[in-house]
Amino acid sequence: MAEVHPPGRHDAHQGPGHLFLPGVLPYQGLPPHRHPHPHGLDRRERRTLFEVPYFDLGTAYLAQTGQLYLEAACAAFGKVYNFGPTFRAEKSKTRRHLTEFWMLEAEVAFLDNDGNMVLQEDMVSHVVSGVLANCREELALLERDVKPLENVKPPFYRVDYGEAVKKLNAAGSKIAWGDDLGGEDETILTKMYDKPIFVTNYPKQAKAFYMKENPANPATVLCSDSWPRKAMERSSAAPARDILEKLVARIKNRSFRKNPTVGTWSSANSARSPTPLRYRP
Repeated sequence: MAEVHPPGRHDAHQGPGHLFLPGVLPYQGLPPHRHPHPHGLDRRERRTLFEVPYFDLGTAYLAQTGQLYLEAACAAFGKVYNFGPTFRAEKSKTRRHLTEFWMLEAEVAFLDNDGNMVLQEDMVSHVVSGVLANCREELALLERDVKPLENVKPPFYRVDYGEAVKKLNAAGSKIAWGDDLGGEDETILTKMYDKPIFVTNYPKQAKAFYMKENPANPATVLCSDSWPRKAMERSSAAPARDILEKLVARIKNRSFRKNPTVGTWSSANSARSPTPLRYRP
């Protein structure tokens, strides 16, 4: 895979086309993909972003993801990834929310949902096996039970979202079909298995607009969330829609509007000049 280096700052909205452009530097013979990230944001959209003054150009925002840069780079290199800091301005004292952490992201061209899950479980299993092989002393010092780690081997269990809801209801959860799984639901569900699981095929309304429709059940999308036993979500992935007409229809269904001048889609809840979306159909 080619490593990609997205910028750590996203530009403030200074007017159409006025963007902060980080430089492009060579990396092991490949150009890291450094691309403008237009972010004209309304107040609701800014609430999870850390604002940073950027000289006399206005306000920049600390990056939350490199996904969009990877999607562009993936078309050129086929397999790309980035590993870097992520910042989320979510005021929370739970163990499920961190204001700063490092995140590994990847994009692979022409990979279906099943292949995506294989990639995730192979990567996670490789990391865990490396920890077990090289960090036994540290694990003993932390008094860590290594049995759950030794069970982290592919294949992980595949659990359809509908099946997961039924299992949770039987265990006393009030979750209804169409709801996203909460932290308590995740804990209850993962305790039912002896190694990590994938929950697949979520309802459309619970996931992003760009995820591909599940041909076996059009009310759901092809996707997977992975959880280790008795812990929080570890990875999440989905193939993106690749048919223009269906993507546009989904965007319209989510109440985005199109700017006829520049051809970008924007959030209908923004009272300012149109907020450029990350997709240009």
